[in-house]
Amino acid sequence: MKQTTTLATAEMAALLMLTPRRLQQLAAQGALPKERHGPFELVATIRAYLAHLKLHRESAEAPERAAVLRERAREIGARNLRAEGELMSRDAASEIFTTIIATYQHELGAFVAEAYPAGPDRNRLAALLALKTAKAEAGWREFLATTRAGAR
Repeated sequence: MKQTTTLATAEMAALLMLTPRRLQQLAAQGALPKERHGPFELVATIRAYLAHLKLHRESAEAPERAAVLRERAREIGARNLRAEGELMSRDAASEIFTTIIATYQHELGAFVAEAYPAGPDRNRLAALLALKTAKAEAGWREFLATTRAGAR
């Protein structure tokens, strides 16, 4: 018959560098094997305690690991979109937007010149057009700056 080594609560707690109360709590939670009263079986208790520590460490690391996996997935997704031609660089998007704004400003300026005779109304509309165009362009630049800062 195989002989097992058992230790009293105080001895087992000292061996595992726990307080006797913490050892009893772990046993009550089912993390450690123990009869209701009596000593702790040495090998089974040490194995269970090591498993408990490993589980606790892995659950503490889980949010960090999940964040790394999400970032990797985002990078892979962006790389795939670029490869498929569905994603462009910020610089290319900025250049296209600048061209669109310039075209928009030119066409509206031509409309104002055609629709209104020279005078205060045309000047007022031209100034308003320049103001609105500058505001749209500033909004786009702010968006790009925010996107760049958030991407770091």
